[in-house]
Amino acid sequence: MRTSHIFVFLIITLASCADHEVRKFNLLQDGEAFASFDVEGSQFYSDTTLFKGTVFIYKESFTINLFGNDQSNIMLTLPKSAESKMPQTGKIKISTKNQLESDLMFGKIDGAASGKGIGYIITEGEANLVQFDTSKILIKYQGKCSEINNYMDETKWEKMQGFLTIKKPDIKQ
Repeated sequence: MRTSHIFVFLIITLASCADHEVRKFNLLQDGEAFASFDVEGSQFYSDTTLFKGTVFIYKESFTINLFGNDQSNIMLTLPKSAESKMPQTGKIKISTKNQLESDLMFGKIDGAASGKGIGYIITEGEANLVQFDTSKILIKYQGKCSEINNYMDETKWEKMQGFLTIKKPDIKQ
C-alpha cells in the first residue's frame, strides 16, 4: 500500500472515531454516560449499554462511579490540581504501580444465565481529559489492560483504547 493510501486510511479512521463519540454523546440524556472500550480489537460493552452515576471531586483527585443498564460498571480515579476546583484538560499517566492516584476499572456480567463477571483494569497507559465541565465530560484512553486478577502478570496485558463521555454529569464537590 502506498504512503498516500495509508495516510488517507488513517485520517478516515480518526474521523470516524470522533464521529462515533459525537453521535453517542448527542443521543444521551442529561446524567447519562456512554463508554467504548476496545480490548485487543473487541468491544467490551454493547453499543446499547448506557451508564448513570456520580462524579466526586476531591481536593487532589476525582472519581467517577458509573453503573450500566445491563449490570456493567466503571470506576475511575484520576489526580487533579489541588488549586483548581475542576479537573484540567490534558493527559494523565495511568499505572497499576500508582493505583491510589490513578486507575480505571471496567466490568460487566458476562451472560445473564451464567452470572459470571468479567473485569479489567488499566495496567499502563494514559487518560486524555478532552473536556471536563458541568455540560460534558470526555475522557479518551489508550494503553494496556488486563483482567483484574491477572494485572501483575505482564504477559497477560492486552492493548486497549476507548473513550468515556457523560452528558451533564452529576458532580459532587
